[in-house]
Amino acid sequence: MEKDRWVSVLKIIIYVVKFLAGQNLSFRGENNKIYEQQNGNFLKLIETIANFNDTISDHINRIRKTPSNMPHYLGVHIQNELISLLGEKIRHEIISMLKASKYFSIILDSTPDVSHKDQLTVVVRFVLLNNKSKQIEIREHFLGFISISDSTGQGLTNVLLDFLETHNICLGDLRGQGYDNGANMKGRNNGLQKKILELNPRAFYVPCAAHSLNLVVNDAAKASLEITNFFAIVQELYVFFSASTKRWQVLKDEIPTLSLKPFSSTRWESRIDALKVLRYNLAKIYDALFALYSDNSRDPETRNMANSLLLKIKSFKFICSIITWNIVLTKINIASKVMQESDSTLPNIVLILEQTKTYLSNIRSNKGFNDILEEAKKIADDIDCDPSFPPINIVRPRTKKRLFDYECEDPADQFKINFYFVILDTALSKLEERFEQIKQHDTLFNFLNNLYNFLQMDKSIRFAKCKALENSLCDPCKNQKDILTQDLYDEIDNVAPYISSEMNALNVINYLFTNNLIYLFPNLIISIRIFLTLPLTVASGERSFSKLKIIKNYLRSTMGQERLSDLSIISIEKELSENIDVSNIVKTFALKKARKSNFTV
Repeated sequence: MEKDRWVSVLKIIIYVVKFLAGQNLSFRGENNKIYEQQNGNFLKLIETIANFNDTISDHINRIRKTPSNMPHYLGVHIQNELISLLGEKIRHEIISMLKASKYFSIILDSTPDVSHKDQLTVVVRFVLLNNKSKQIEIREHFLGFISISDSTGQGLTNVLLDFLETHNICLGDLRGQGYDNGANMKGRNNGLQKKILELNPRAFYVPCAAHSLNLVVNDAAKASLEITNFFAIVQELYVFFSASTKRWQVLKDEIPTLSLKPFSSTRWESRIDALKVLRYNLAKIYDALFALYSDNSRDPETRNMANSLLLKIKSFKFICSIITWNIVLTKINIASKVMQESDSTLPNIVLILEQTKTYLSNIRSNKGFNDILEEAKKIADDIDCDPSFPPINIVRPRTKKRLFDYECEDPADQFKINFYFVILDTALSKLEERFEQIKQHDTLFNFLNNLYNFLQMDKSIRFAKCKALENSLCDPCKNQKDILTQDLYDEIDNVAPYISSEMNALNVINYLFTNNLIYLFPNLIISIRIFLTLPLTVASGERSFSKLKIIKNYLRSTMGQERLSDLSIISIEKELSENIDVSNIVKTFALKKARKSNFTV
């Protein structure tokens, strides 16, 4: 009975720990005594449960009657041990699935936390053959945060290799590397990807597609002085209204359901949020500024700033700029959303890129520019703005007076050339440059995504593509190959009766797995699994940073690294956390430590 009592108590304590960790809540308060004020969420939850649960109520009564040195398992050290056990259990489950899948990719990204430590997030991607659901699943799982002091390519390499060795993960099974576009990670000579490729030439480096697209927009946003000046005005509008609650209320009176948004230099999505409000509510923002300017009770500085912004937004050039950027960013926003999906594949990424390039090329024309002018005239009419471009005022060195002075360019043509075409030309050229490596990988693997069309090609072309794939999946130093050209070629021929034109790589492997045919096509299955394992975005790593900021906040800035990593994996991997068998955690806890009370199950 005593053993069962302790097991019941520990189960409830573990559920409380899971709840607090899963909800990113703090555990401790100003003291660690039961039924005292400010004793933290953990003890308060125990107190609350005691009101409805006889086991916990009896346990608390025993604590109050027994000496203080008697075990009660409500202390801070026990909390840490249980957090560690839960985190390790989830991590073990992920690594077990990874090893069963064999081939995997690694996704890394870093950010400073609230205590100014550089935190490296580690995410793994693999293709799981789920025997329960009889489905092939593309999985991305978080393994933990690592505090790093050396962020160079060699330093990151050492950290990654130590992490893999600590968790008994084989570097030889690594088939993909997913990082952002930082020089320490993507560097061709000393970057992390280069160091890993020297150890494992089959670990393909794939730059983050969404991050690359973000850089394309950033490049376009800095392409000319006119563009930079436009975004400065947009930011100035937000700063002006947000600097005062009274000004903000004037804006809210005009636009009750929306508000101005700031934009970040590293997140282009913030720019589309900022521009949408301007695109469809510029007249109301104009009214808010005019209300501030015409209010004689306001201080002169506020009225002067409002007047300055009125003059800036009551410009046909500014209105055309809003519409131009809204069109460009809306299209790119759609592409980015597709790229950030964990189950995106190389052909999908390349397809959405080609569609984006085609769209930008189509609007880079006189017709596209004229359509923008027509839209701008409608907005200009709402704010009584002259729908024409003002005379060109260009800052030049002071010169002597001349008898004649000619202006060779029309203001509208100059705007089209120096603003509209510059944005589109920069975006198109950078799309080619920054996605070159992804296109190279697509050239190598894309035939696996449409085997039906591949079988219609000439035999020599098919054999050449299979040979190229074999060479890329070969480690000449160790004389190891993942596939064989002739076997892959024959297996693709033999799989023809089972596939149709609508089936992509995931459909093919799912069909073969569901019908127990995967063992008949080993080379084809391996090729598709590696193809689907390639990481195309570091979005999963970026999402883990959101949890990092919630868990390790200002009030919890002294949290230890192990505790941070364990709390994060419990919170991020909620599905696995919910499926943990608490009885096994109790057994592990009982066997791991020698306790004063014997409750070994």
